[in-house]
Amino acid sequence: MAGNSQLHFSRSAFHYLLLDSREEKRRQKLVVPNAVLCGTFNVVSVAGVAGGSTEHSNAGCLIIRRKHAPLGSPLCAIIIEDFMPLHFPGAWRFTVPTGSQAIPVDAVSEFYKLVAQVATQGTRRDNLEHFKGFFAGAIGLTRSWSSSESWAETDLRSYMDAAASNPPLFLEALYDAFESIHKAHGYDIPDVALINKICQEHQIAFELAPPRVIQLSANSQPIHVPPPPPTLEDNAVELLQESTARSEQLLAENRPREAVQEMLWVLESLSTGFKGLPLQSGEVKGKYFNQIAAELKRTNLGTTFDRAIDWCEQLHGYLSSPTGGGVRHGIDLSSGNPISATEGRLLCNLIRSYVGYLQTEHERLKGLKS
Repeated sequence: MAGNSQLHFSRSAFHYLLLDSREEKRRQKLVVPNAVLCGTFNVVSVAGVAGGSTEHSNAGCLIIRRKHAPLGSPLCAIIIEDFMPLHFPGAWRFTVPTGSQAIPVDAVSEFYKLVAQVATQGTRRDNLEHFKGFFAGAIGLTRSWSSSESWAETDLRSYMDAAASNPPLFLEALYDAFESIHKAHGYDIPDVALINKICQEHQIAFELAPPRVIQLSANSQPIHVPPPPPTLEDNAVELLQESTARSEQLLAENRPREAVQEMLWVLESLSTGFKGLPLQSGEVKGKYFNQIAAELKRTNLGTTFDRAIDWCEQLHGYLSSPTGGGVRHGIDLSSGNPISATEGRLLCNLIRSYVGYLQTEHERLKGLKS
């Protein structure tokens, strides 16, 4: 590309270096997010990034001038960043997804706090302007430079409050802004797990699973598992509670297979607590999940307990199979399908519901023994 070649920008995230063609020693490094830099440009030349810095090792550099601009006008050196923007259904940009609600004010405040903490790692006002650009783009506005640092804070919060009406666009702006400033300056930024944790705490029906934004179903919030009854040993209570909490943490970190493994371990461990409890004919003698489940079903035929145990067995079998869930005996590399984030939430919630029910039945049988 050279001379009369043209380039059109519509929506992407760029760093650009504004070069005064009359005095190239004067340079101002800015960030131009979303649709702020748009239009048709004449390509003057193509080059690698000056200095060959590692942060832009995979980026390209285009020297351009806006179409029909006078020859003496500034040139722009566009450095295309190498971070991957988030993806989600295009319709979400124009219509709030069905069933979703705006991000609560308290959640926006927590996200703003994270932004403010990142902004302190350099020139604070410039960094606030960086984030303003991304959130302005999320609501279809062009960022204008605030008159002071204080106004930059106010304007940024105003843009964030407005963007909160569409959670996917808000999360995209937040993630892209963090990734961009990290790539440009090496600043420390919050990880995806922390952002998802805030979403979960405020019941925001979306989560980040780069390179995607995922909408959670109505059943995607964690099912509450009541504290194990006092009939279980203290150390068993602590183990079960720790593993349940660990599973939730793994889901927030977008590690669904490990989260399901943790909850399956809880189910198998809880089943061993039935050993020695009374049945109509003797007591539970099995050592392993399948043995204990068979004994419990045999003496509770036709009851809800019977059906619940049967469902537990089916789920256990599916998760154990290499061509099923593939979380217990490995996954079939030729035909297995890894568990997705939404499937992980579903499976964890199913196991949680069974665990809660089995704890109640354990307490009932323990009472019969005493």
